[in-house]
Amino acid sequence: MSFAKKISGCIITLNEEKTIGDALDSLDFCDEIVIVDSNSTDRTHAIIKGFSNKFKTAKGANKGPVIKVIQQKFLGYGPQKNFATSKCSFEWVLSIDSDERVSPQLHDSIQKWRNSEDDAEIGAYVTNRRNFYIDRWVYHSGWYPDRRIRFFRKGWGQWADVQVHELYEQSKGKTGYLKGDLLHYSIMSLDAHIDNTNRFTTAAAQEAFARGKNSGIVGIIFRAFFTFIKMYFVKLGFLDGKSGFILAIMSSYYSFAKYTKLWYLCRQKEKNGN
Repeated sequence: MSFAKKISGCIITLNEEKTIGDALDSLDFCDEIVIVDSNSTDRTHAIIKGFSNKFKTAKGANKGPVIKVIQQKFLGYGPQKNFATSKCSFEWVLSIDSDERVSPQLHDSIQKWRNSEDDAEIGAYVTNRRNFYIDRWVYHSGWYPDRRIRFFRKGWGQWADVQVHELYEQSKGKTGYLKGDLLHYSIMSLDAHIDNTNRFTTAAAQEAFARGKNSGIVGIIFRAFFTFIKMYFVKLGFLDGKSGFILAIMSSYYSFAKYTKLWYLCRQKEKNGN
């Protein structure tokens, strides 16, 4: 008996010409790929169009994944992914970012799942995510196995409405596990890491401020210090060589920057008498 369950691949994009091609390649086993784009101005659309034609000619007319592109002003990471999920046609959704790839092992696990009898109680599957940092894969430092839900049953959960580090929150059913890693080409240069840190700490500080959080100088110092200790020693970051050391330093700086920015926001509020 053949079960062959349908799968919707799902990606949100904004100027992803450097990464979208490999992401689409890794989703070629899906029945459709829904792309929600925030008005990209680079070659993202041209690359997507090329893959749409490639899927049709390589696998036969109407046999490859159908690519649907929807334009939507960016709503925030969580809300944008919820919007993308709502546009998926099939019950099961595989949501990845443009800098992520389905590894061959994870691909085989999903194919095995789709050709087996469905477990009606499972609403989502967890998979390990392996992160690439500048020039190597990271296997410690708290970055691996970095378990995430990216494959889920539509309507049985949603993406959290947060500005950074969005997570899928399952609200119904059991959680299964799929073997194989989701490959995340997260940070390809130190400059990119510094830029991301500045952007994400600003958003994180603003989010914490909106929730009424506060910060003090002593707390800023101790948080940064213990972040380094935790990543480099407790999470065995030293086993990742120079990358583990740099990651521990940068994570310590992330904590320092986030809570310092929060401190300034709180001081500004006090100064204005609000």
